[in-house]
Amino acid sequence: MNKPLAFWSLSTTEMLQQLQTAKEGLTAGEARERLARYGSNLPKAAKRPEAVTLLFAQFKSPLILILFFATGLSFFLHASYTNPTLVPACTGPRARGN
Repeated sequence: MNKPLAFWSLSTTEMLQQLQTAKEGLTAGEARERLARYGSNLPKAAKRPEAVTLLFAQFKSPLILILFFATGLSFFLHASYTNPTLVPACTGPRARGN
């Protein structure tokens, strides 16, 4: 094929010529040949991230890092388990992606 041009600027005849086809479409043989040459026209399946990777990716967020820092600070300053357990409980749903 030639260098691709902006398809909207071409006439129908020029576009068909550039795509090396006709108004009627491809013949069965030509379709098989192009399928063998270029492969199927299907999107690749998206790879799902693993749970551990997804969990650690949540710690890239500055807000989550600040909240966990506040958790540790609250634990050491107050020596109480109430406040330090509330922050992770509130941020937990975000870490799970909810």
